[in-house]
Amino acid sequence: MISKKMAERLNDQLNKEFYSAYLYLSISASCSSHGFNGAAHWFFIQYQEENAHALKMFRYLNDQNVDIDLRIISAPEFEDLSFIGAFKTSLEHEQKMTYQLNELSGHSVTSQ
Repeated sequence: MISKKMAERLNDQLNKEFYSAYLYLSISASCSSHGFNGAAHWFFIQYQEENAHALKMFRYLNDQNVDIDLRIISAPEFEDLSFIGAFKTSLEHEQKMTYQLNELSGHSVTSQ
């Protein structure tokens, strides 16, 4: 059994992973609508990967008999819908997620 604090933190991360999946699905749709079919496919694969991460956490929490708290997923917002903008948004999001995962795992990080 995991601690209550860790359960809360993992529940929070679970929801962030689902948001990540939703973000990449949204970027994939945007790329597709702009005719960036290769990028749309790539972002769809990223969506599947993030969704798989979330489901692994879901199963782990479930196996630990933790009450799972699925929250509302806000609509992703990104300003630049260009080809480069899609990848810039993705990079910034991945940097943020890496920082959060490092914090969760107890690894010290010097910058966000």
